[in-house]
Formats: sequence, C-alpha cells, structure tokens
Amino acid sequence: MDRFIEELGDQEAEEDDVIVLEADILFAPNSWELPDSASAKLEELVQDVPDGSKVSVTGHTDSRPVSEAYDFDNQELSEKRAEAVAEALEDQRSDFDIIAEGLGDAEPAVTEDPDVPGTYAANRRVEIRHGN
Repeated sequence: MDRFIEELGDQEAEEDDVIVLEADILFAPNSWELPDSASAKLEELVQDVPDGSKVSVTGHTDSRPVSEAYDFDNQELSEKRAEAVAEALEDQRSDFDIIAEGLGDAEPAVTEDPDVPGTYAANRRVEIRHGN
C-alpha cells in the first residue's frame, strides 16, 4: 500500500481549487483506513492551499454495490473515506475549516461502461475543494 506515495498525485481536475485523489490507490477495496504513509503525501498535496481556507472533502464511489459480506453500502463507504481524509488533513493543517461528506455514486466523474473497467475506477475518488 505504500506504493501510493509515488502514485497518489491528483487526477486532472477541471478547477484550480480541486484536488482529486484516486480511491483505488489511497484505500484498499471496501476500506476507509488510510495507510500511515498517507499523511505526509496529503500534506504535500495541500501545501499551497492558503492558510485558513475552507476545505470540503467529498467521497465518491462507483455504481457497483458493495458485497453483501460487508455491513455497509456505497454511501457509507464514501462518507467514511471522506472523513478519513478530512481527519488526516486536520492533523496536518489545523488552520483549515474542514467539512466532509460522502455522495456515494450520486455524482460520477465519467459515464461507467461495463466494457471499460477504468470508467468505474475514475468514479472511485475523494475530492478536496478549497477556497477562502
């Protein structure tokens, strides 16, 4: 899981005030636990965000249902992932005014195509938006 340090980066965001984190690199499948190495990388990604910024952390999933073996659904998974990233950011940047929310599969980044697995992966993400 530590390999994500080199790979995490952010997807191409259409807005300057948005950092998009790929959930498949950041989290294990059906998990919201961040690896220990995540904090330093998150700090690096938000180092240019102005002090005291309002920061919104939003978790997203693809439309595939979570296996019945788990006692949560996509909505809860997206919420827990957003909360995990928000907590890591709060530890690094206590000056931020942070809110976290999960949207499940309600706002896909791309249209999912069963013949193109990457379309599902693109929708599994955490977005960090910032402004003053």
